[in-house]
Amino acid sequence: MAHYSQLRVVTLGAACVALLVLGCDNPETPPIEPDQGSVAVQGVVSEEGQPPDPRLPVTIQAWGALQTGGTDSVRMETDSAGEYVAQLGPFSGSMVDSVRVRVTQSDCGRETITDLRRENVALSSGEPLVLPDVTLSYRLPEAQFGSGAAMCGSIRVPSTQGVDGEYVRLALWIDQVTDSVRGRWRLNYSTSVGDEYGYFAGVETDAGLTLELTPQPESSCGTIDLAVPFAEENSATLGVGELASAGACVLPGSVVRFFEGAELGELVPAVE
Repeated sequence: MAHYSQLRVVTLGAACVALLVLGCDNPETPPIEPDQGSVAVQGVVSEEGQPPDPRLPVTIQAWGALQTGGTDSVRMETDSAGEYVAQLGPFSGSMVDSVRVRVTQSDCGRETITDLRRENVALSSGEPLVLPDVTLSYRLPEAQFGSGAAMCGSIRVPSTQGVDGEYVRLALWIDQVTDSVRGRWRLNYSTSVGDEYGYFAGVETDAGLTLELTPQPESSCGTIDLAVPFAEENSATLGVGELASAGACVLPGSVVRFFEGAELGELVPAVE
């Protein structure tokens, strides 16, 4: 179940002007000059005071004025600075009824949705509509490495892969951390595809964890390689992991951030 929070935007203040300057200085998200009859929207998203990592999906939608109608929407993800920029339209008339920006966070348990909405927006005046910062926090604590740890995260795939609407969760249960790192895993899809699950083995280094996830029984999923760095030196907090596989379960460039707790059905430990 998605959780919603909403901020209705009425006026733009000094903070919004600062966002416009940031947009101009960021080569990854260049400044935009709205076409006639269109509306351009830009803003910045942060998580825990930093640009989102993994990047977050953003949906921007505009509804035409009641007398003219029409709607347009764009789906994208934040860039490396947490910024988003999009142009919608063209629309008839001199303004649109409303513009909504929706930012979606995913952890293991659910999606959290934050909306920003602006009403009665004038069409192109040569400047984009700059919205206030979207300042977000994690719903769950970040995962800590250790024996007995249970963790889960939502796998993010690059927008270039063209995957739409799929919500994939990966859970890990760590059973051993002495001579090697061993445990169990489960991969869960939001679609009707059945779960994949099995056991993993790997090593811990000063930099992080390198794990090999093997499905049981064998499947088209194939072996999954998972590399998870530590967030900081001498820290047990896990950073953003990268997944790779020649099988069918993981797309190139897939990443995951783990959080404490595994809200998926736990596998029975392997019998030695």
